[in-house]
Amino acid sequence: MQTQTIEGFQLSSQQKRLWRLEQAEPQLAFRARCLVSITGELDRARLFASLQIISDRHDILRATFHRHAGMKFPLQAIAASSSPDWSESDMRNLSPQPQAEKIEELWRQEASIKPELEQGSPWRVSLLQLAEENHLLLFSLPTICADAKTLAIVVEEVCELYAAGGEAEWEDIVQYTQFSEWQQELWADEEAETGKAYWQQPYLSHPPVVKLPTERQPHASRGDSASRPYIPANRPSGMIAPKLLAKIENQAQQLNSSLSDWLLASWQILLWRLSGESNLVVYYGSDGRFDEELENTLGLLAKWLPIHTHLDATKQFSEVIEHARESREEAEEWQDYFEGESQSDRIGFEFLELPEQSHATGVTFAVERLDVRSDRLKLCLTCYRQQGRVSLAFDYESAYSKEAIARLAERFQTLLESTVEDPQSRIDQLAIVGENERSQLLVEFNQTQRDFPSQQCLHQLFEEQAFRFPERVALQFQTEQLTYAQLNLRANQLAHYLQQLGIGSETLVAIGLERSLDAMVALLGILKAGGAYLPLDPAMPTERLELMLSQAGASALVTQRGLIEELPPVEMPVVYLDDEEAIAQFPTENPTSAVVPDNLAYVIFTSGSTGKPKGVAVEHRLVLNYLHGVTEQLQLPADRDYATVSTLAADLGNTAIFPALCQGGCLHVLSEECVTDPAALADYCQSYPIDCLKIAPSHLSALLTSERSGEILPRQQLILGGETARWDLIERIQQHAPPCQIHNHYGPTETTIGVLTYPVTSHPAQTVPLGRPLPNTEIYLLDQHLQPVPLGVPGEIYIGGAGVARGYINQPELTAERFISHPFRSEGRVYATGDQARYHEDGTLEFLGRVDDQVKVRGFRVELGEIEAVLTQHPALQEVTVAVRENERGETQLAAYVALKTGQTATSDDMREFVRERLPDYMVPATFTTLKALPRTPSGKIDRQSLPAPEPETPAAAEERVAPHTSVEKQLAEIWEGVLQVDNVGVNANFFDLGGHSLLATQVMSRARAAFGIEIPLRYLFEAPTVAQLAIAIEQTLTEQADDAELSQLLAEIEES
Repeated sequence: MQTQTIEGFQLSSQQKRLWRLEQAEPQLAFRARCLVSITGELDRARLFASLQIISDRHDILRATFHRHAGMKFPLQAIAASSSPDWSESDMRNLSPQPQAEKIEELWRQEASIKPELEQGSPWRVSLLQLAEENHLLLFSLPTICADAKTLAIVVEEVCELYAAGGEAEWEDIVQYTQFSEWQQELWADEEAETGKAYWQQPYLSHPPVVKLPTERQPHASRGDSASRPYIPANRPSGMIAPKLLAKIENQAQQLNSSLSDWLLASWQILLWRLSGESNLVVYYGSDGRFDEELENTLGLLAKWLPIHTHLDATKQFSEVIEHARESREEAEEWQDYFEGESQSDRIGFEFLELPEQSHATGVTFAVERLDVRSDRLKLCLTCYRQQGRVSLAFDYESAYSKEAIARLAERFQTLLESTVEDPQSRIDQLAIVGENERSQLLVEFNQTQRDFPSQQCLHQLFEEQAFRFPERVALQFQTEQLTYAQLNLRANQLAHYLQQLGIGSETLVAIGLERSLDAMVALLGILKAGGAYLPLDPAMPTERLELMLSQAGASALVTQRGLIEELPPVEMPVVYLDDEEAIAQFPTENPTSAVVPDNLAYVIFTSGSTGKPKGVAVEHRLVLNYLHGVTEQLQLPADRDYATVSTLAADLGNTAIFPALCQGGCLHVLSEECVTDPAALADYCQSYPIDCLKIAPSHLSALLTSERSGEILPRQQLILGGETARWDLIERIQQHAPPCQIHNHYGPTETTIGVLTYPVTSHPAQTVPLGRPLPNTEIYLLDQHLQPVPLGVPGEIYIGGAGVARGYINQPELTAERFISHPFRSEGRVYATGDQARYHEDGTLEFLGRVDDQVKVRGFRVELGEIEAVLTQHPALQEVTVAVRENERGETQLAAYVALKTGQTATSDDMREFVRERLPDYMVPATFTTLKALPRTPSGKIDRQSLPAPEPETPAAAEERVAPHTSVEKQLAEIWEGVLQVDNVGVNANFFDLGGHSLLATQVMSRARAAFGIEIPLRYLFEAPTVAQLAIAIEQTLTEQADDAELSQLLAEIEES
């Protein structure tokens, strides 16, 4: 049998890593490029001779790569001699602009070249002549042969050889093939295990994904990388001003640090401020030349080393820079043993010292541009130092726009300026918003001023309509109707009655009525009397109603005799609307009162974080501004049919009530049956078509389960409000009623019904945007220091302007806490909503959830709304919400609650896998509880307080249990039960489905190593997550590491089992 001898040198670990990446992503070209300007009278022959000497001196410049059958990686072979692939281009006939464009084109082309590695020289060199004494030298290498330091060394050696006429005397150098062979030996020495263990630390082996708010699309680890092309930085994105640079270097020296560490710490802080990710891992570009003997070695020695830092608001900048230096030094100490896999969701930092300008026999060489693509990073900041200057360049994938990167560069500069003012400052107080962006956020986005009529009160606008259209139908409830004249007459009689009881301005009257015509009569009658109404929902618990009445200090109650038993006992005058004889005695003309637009119109109670309700006091003028503003912005029809579907005790319905009754429209008060039964609602809408409807998204979604979905949607305008709207609902609506214009509407009760609107025309975000402010409304997104957050960065919504309520009635302390002095004006107040949002580039707002919905799970920041958005895409699910619970180990755990669509089924495993395919493992809910329907508040929102305790996943429920039978399986099952604190773990139980995660995985593998006396990589558990699969991997490892006697005994045990 003939034996074939294969000659060549093994690849280094850096080359193997790059080779794997190139095979996985063949559409990408990994190149190292350099552009050098040459001014003066150039001797071409002398230059080429210098390049040839360099090629002869360094083996890697003559390397070819050959992959033989059966080999995982190629071998590198070194040719005895080889010349650079040389070309020349004369551009003297081009004017400056075409010259610049041609140079740019050649520079870009060089980045995309896919070389033939099996033959020829890997080194491409082009000489571009721009003028008689002005040239550019453009050269490039495949990154498997070069890194940034390689390019710098080549430039230095070219200058030296050119100056010396090719006669330079150099000491022997370490060739790259020698480095590669030495590296193989290093990985086999005793210290290697300690070095490898360093890189197995949780945050280094499984770093959290840092997602910046300016990313156009989510970067999932399973995402299609080909759909996110890499866009290299073609030129520096900025320069650090000389004065600022001098300050940084001076203060860095005082802190026993370096310029590089200062910039690294600043980059970490900016990423933290923009992403909110406390546990940051930035990949630091090390040139890999840790030994003096490697200083002049050419080739791919550089590595991207993960550096972890934990940041929080209490840290000072000086602390962060010290930790950055220590982490970098520690990473460089163990860099020989780093062999991580490439991941597309990483962010990098690199500091490069470029060769200084060099003069040689009448010629000056200077590096103009240098770029190396050696790995897959979604974003990288590279700082180039040359000639006492520092320039900044950003490499980025298409997940970022050019504009977003420009803003990122501006924010980095702003942050640098802030760091030198006081290095002892807390990092959350360092400025990142520049003056231009600040003006855009505070002024430009709030140009909403309008002059609306403000002399009349709400009931006076209604009276005008009653005068103009007395016979027009004003109210419809089931088959009952009231014309404007009839409604005005009944409201007038009630108003006179109330005035006789002493009701006037600033006096509260409670309304204890169900949905009905009477409820609207009561509302208008109270306003006409000069008072303000306090709506009570009789379906609420008596204790809560009693608290509301007591806290508000109501002076009278309007109800019906049939409902009085459902309301708490009161010691105040009670007016019964069904006592028609008593009310009929009062005058029918419009009453007069002293009420003015600054007086109270209503008090509506909302839930409090403490569980106690709080009453929001709203004046006439606030509702008037809303009425005019929402009518203008949404182009609401003036004389059409509006429907209200919610209780009067919530202000959701006010979007329909006041535009209808104050503009001559018809208000349809839908019954309880209509708003809960899709068929009944469809029947009603068929008899009484609706033009405009305001409804909570989840409420509408539940109604759209009927085959008659198209019949319940309004003919003209659909306004969604009260909670987050999602695109799957929008798509369903558009399928059923294409002509209907959909608006997303946002606003807390504390700022009068609504403040933001978004006409749904496109699909720019994961959730439907909140839109832009209504007239005379100010919106601010602020951090915890009441400073504006940058575009795209989450901040709390603060609302100012003409809609801000008085506050919480008879609760001055709570009012002062939430209604604060205007942070940017000497007068006025703003309301702190507790809601999180971020700005899109066009000034529209995207809702992100409640501030208190932002939770930490195993050290990772999680937005519950993001998980809900993914789950709602599951085809079997009708409704979804995600809550936070604490498990038996005291850990924060995510619990999903779902309601299924009619006729659909979905198991916990189905839903878990669905989420796991779209989100990181720490965002996968630990439990999935299926309910017939999600509990709701009276206003139609999901009632999180009423969600039941989740049923914990158990091995028996998660799988058809198969008991462990081999000794390895039994020991593993015991380890899992101990770590996970569960019983009866079967061999097919999935570690992660039972509540396992990366931190617990570390405990499991640590115990397994001790139990079996072998080294088992952590990745085994991720690759083999069941007892049976992991047992096989361990048995194979035991077999490989056992001697003959141990092997025989092990096989006997396995066979006996």
